[in-house]
Amino acid sequence: MWAAGTAVVAALVYLTTFSGHVALGDAPESVTGVRSLGILHAPGYPSYVLAARLFGDVFAFGSWAARVNAFSLVAAALAVGVVVLIARACGASRAAAAIGALAFATTASFWLNADFAKHYPLTTLLVALPILFVLVWQQRGGWGWLAAAGVSLGLACGSGWQLAAVVAIALAVMLRVEPPRPGRRDLAWSIGGFVVVAAALCLFVVVRAGQHPVVNWGEATSPGRLLRLILRVDFEGVHSGSAGAAAPFFGRLAGRAASLVRDFGWVAAALAVVGIAAWRHMRREVRALLLVAGLLNLLAVAIDPTLGQVNGFLSVIAQGGYMLVAMIAVAVLTALGITAISDYFAVRENVQRQRGGSAIPAWRSGTAVVAAVCAIAVVVPSLVVHYSHANLRAPAFADAYGSRILDELPQHAVLLVWGSEYAMPMIYRQELAHQRRDVTVIAADSIVDSWGREQIAQQLHIGPIKGSSNATRVHNLITAASRARPVYLDVFSMNAMINITGYETQGLVAKVVPGAVGPHKVTNVNALAQSLVASERADHVNHQTWDHTPFQVTFWERARAHIELAKVYALQKNTAGVVRELRRAEAVFPEVPNVPAALDYIVNQHANPYNVVADL
Repeated sequence: MWAAGTAVVAALVYLTTFSGHVALGDAPESVTGVRSLGILHAPGYPSYVLAARLFGDVFAFGSWAARVNAFSLVAAALAVGVVVLIARACGASRAAAAIGALAFATTASFWLNADFAKHYPLTTLLVALPILFVLVWQQRGGWGWLAAAGVSLGLACGSGWQLAAVVAIALAVMLRVEPPRPGRRDLAWSIGGFVVVAAALCLFVVVRAGQHPVVNWGEATSPGRLLRLILRVDFEGVHSGSAGAAAPFFGRLAGRAASLVRDFGWVAAALAVVGIAAWRHMRREVRALLLVAGLLNLLAVAIDPTLGQVNGFLSVIAQGGYMLVAMIAVAVLTALGITAISDYFAVRENVQRQRGGSAIPAWRSGTAVVAAVCAIAVVVPSLVVHYSHANLRAPAFADAYGSRILDELPQHAVLLVWGSEYAMPMIYRQELAHQRRDVTVIAADSIVDSWGREQIAQQLHIGPIKGSSNATRVHNLITAASRARPVYLDVFSMNAMINITGYETQGLVAKVVPGAVGPHKVTNVNALAQSLVASERADHVNHQTWDHTPFQVTFWERARAHIELAKVYALQKNTAGVVRELRRAEAVFPEVPNVPAALDYIVNQHANPYNVVADL
């Protein structure tokens, strides 16, 4: 009942920030992939796709965006309830277990994802369940609990296999540290359940990839491609050269630990330290579980340099999904710390009663006071501070952007988008709103991989895309596509292809044109600039939401459109127009790289505007 009540409280909190709109970032891909039973970006997330699709079919209310967001909310609330049960099985009191779970529930990273169309809430639930099942097996016995743990771990592999591996290792260490240990039959049921489920998920990916759904990352139609998908070989290459790669390992490790403290808050972190200080009072298997699970998860994310360094609270939110097992460990330690403090006061009150002192009412007891103070000190600051970061109630930016891009294109156009994430708002609109399905949207950056070139050739009904370099391949792609259909670029393709093809900007898109590479002059640049500003007002693109993680994409895209207009003004030697558009880009997205320096060069040092903006 305590676990169920805590889950309900968490769900009510999540409802205050819930939105039925699809957010940006990975959300359009997730919703489109769930609706089409597709293969999401590496490692594919088949458990998430299947579970969310089943949920959406059973609870067929509202749009698919609302259903997939609601699935995240339900999975997150259930995960919070399971964390309560884990803390109880580890020795925490009921109230302490609920407070520790709510400390986890109201971290900015988990709260945001609880309303967001992504796999993190389901992954949390699936890695928490085997921990609970093994702890219950230790207390009650019965092969069914270990079989359930194996099935849960198998499902977790289809939602976040790295975290599932961390949990599997931690549980194996825990079972070796302290009896009882599973017998051969118990292990057979557990391992068998894991193998059957994991194999079934792999089979689903291969079969479904061969059916070519609209979301089909990796084209995993063979064992080799399936392995590359699972190991994220192609996906990690996209993120090579991250800023975090230059940081030393121990610096990254300290940064990951600091991000946990920052996300939970100082009070929860201090209570977790108290829980560690009460180490000798824990059962040995609990020590092993928490130590191995927490540290192994931190070490795993510290080894990975692609996550970058902790740089402000937004990076804490972005990294939280990679440290879910460590976050569960912190939540349990927080609950154990509260329990240790409560036990201290309970012992003192018991001694006082034995010496003939008057009995203290339960509501005034030290245990009750500690629980109340800890609940207020831990949960209330998180609710206040994290609400704005987790709040997804905003205009439908993804719908507006995808719809506006598609409306700017002529019939049967080909749109080349440099970045799979940036292509998904348009694909989402095509698949779920059935808008402009005559347009072919191509994630042109996938041309770097053989499976991506195959997909592009299949979509455009052209021959194999050949070339010794990516630039040559892109040029050949544009040449082949232009023979039959008009080809357009999004703002990121304009920047990526500036030395490959010529183009005329039309605002948020540009038409590929023959002649010199790079931007060409346009006759109506002033009208384009006014139209772009008007579209931003209509779509509610303003400074109040630019720094919210799921919405940054649309602000970055609009800023890039202003930069492309600045390049056109520079071609026309209109310095005032260049400065105006760069300032508009900076106003839309204050963190747009290099724009402040470019403005300084043009305004104060009177540099040639085109030489300055050409490389932006």
